[in-house]
Amino acid sequence: MVSIADSAVNESVVNDDVDEFGWLLMSSSFRNTTLKKKNLKPTSTYKFKYRPLSDEGTAIAEESELLEGCQVLSSSASSISPTCKVSGSGQIEVSWSKPTGSTPTSYQLNMRTDSTPFSKVGAVKGTAVVKKNLDPTTKYYFQVLAMSDDSIAHTSQSTKPCKPVLTVTKFYSRSFPATLLSKDPAGKSVPIPLSSALAFSPTVLLYFSASWCGPCRSFTPALVAFYRSYASKYNLRVVFVSCDRDAKSFGGYYGQHMPWLAVPFDDGEECRERLNANYRVSGIPRLVVLGGDGKVKCDNGVGGKLDEDTAKRWAK
Repeated sequence: MVSIADSAVNESVVNDDVDEFGWLLMSSSFRNTTLKKKNLKPTSTYKFKYRPLSDEGTAIAEESELLEGCQVLSSSASSISPTCKVSGSGQIEVSWSKPTGSTPTSYQLNMRTDSTPFSKVGAVKGTAVVKKNLDPTTKYYFQVLAMSDDSIAHTSQSTKPCKPVLTVTKFYSRSFPATLLSKDPAGKSVPIPLSSALAFSPTVLLYFSASWCGPCRSFTPALVAFYRSYASKYNLRVVFVSCDRDAKSFGGYYGQHMPWLAVPFDDGEECRERLNANYRVSGIPRLVVLGGDGKVKCDNGVGGKLDEDTAKRWAK
């Protein structure tokens, strides 16, 4: 099958009466951008090239580069049937067996969803790969192409979709309530399951702060700028642990000034008290940086530089 990328091209030549270089002309009046050749010899490798033509039959572009060689499957050749399984939080392991009748040098893994076509994920030397950071609400399908030096030997795809799940580390599940607060696209506070909020073992920045605290209100904008610049890139999560005296003060401060997660005020009272005690919070603002294993990476990030080097260091 040969495709022409430029949709403005009216016709194409895929070389077919044998020319002086041994190329065979297949068509000189082909108006689509896809062509299928049938009744080809199994185990033979075929290569293609094309030239765009105008309506008058004049070449309007140079002849294409040589397209990737394709090897035809025989009816007895075994196809690759990848299998998928959940292997961790937001992860899917894709594995397959080496096809008989060929010696691939590598494999190409393609992936699609119900709403997107197959696209290349990457090249793999072995017969298994783990895809990480996948959306738990999406179904994924995988396709494997066995590649030799100049051809595609075998191809098949997973017939059943695989849907990842999200989990959190034991430390996070012990430290936080089952539900945190987050912000929707409109900036409204909404509940979010802990398994989604702290999936993929992020670095967590516990931000102890309060609306009545002047230094806190001065520090919060700097933390917001840091968060928006680096949180997504380095898998950082800020969790607001309120030291406010009532739910109204908490709601106003969190709702108007903070784009990150928060421990709920009423339902999370026990959690907030425990976190304050565990990290000996005697003054605010306080920014405690934790790894997924509970190890303290920084006892207090307030007062230090909030730049990309800091984000990299905390993410390690």
